[in-house]
Amino acid sequence: MDGSTIIEKPLYTLPQVKKRLIIPKLVSFFLLGIIFYLGIILNMSLLNLTGKTKNLVLAISLILLVFLIIFGIIYNLLKTKKEYLFYKNKIIFWKKEIPYKLILNMEIKRNFLDKIFKTYSLQLTKKFSINNIPETIQIKDYLQKLINYNKKYNQSTSTLS
Repeated sequence: MDGSTIIEKPLYTLPQVKKRLIIPKLVSFFLLGIIFYLGIILNMSLLNLTGKTKNLVLAISLILLVFLIIFGIIYNLLKTKKEYLFYKNKIIFWKKEIPYKLILNMEIKRNFLDKIFKTYSLQLTKKFSINNIPETIQIKDYLQKLINYNKKYNQSTSTLS
């Protein structure tokens, strides 16, 4: 690396409310797991499997179920560590990024779970939204200022060219 490479630091980082992401996912994993396992048991009774075959199928399905739940929990724990990074000209979250010039409208959204966990989402485009924002942080005004600054800056640099 040659020293001329400059790594831009974000102006602001916005962490997610971890419990808002984890708790609903855990509940859904366990409920879906129970439904899956009950479906296996129902199929076993309809097929009239007995003895070792029945025990083998139940054991394999239980191992698969536990593996999927653990994988889902680990994936979502990794996702909660990701933060929204606000730069001079874009927002980055994980592998997604959106330049400010593409943000035309911002809409605050709250669903049932947001009300329980005191969070909200900010829909920026059809494909990009900022989720799991604590109600105590009003990011919309800050984001609007960044968008306005970016528009002014881009207009002033384009007139100089």
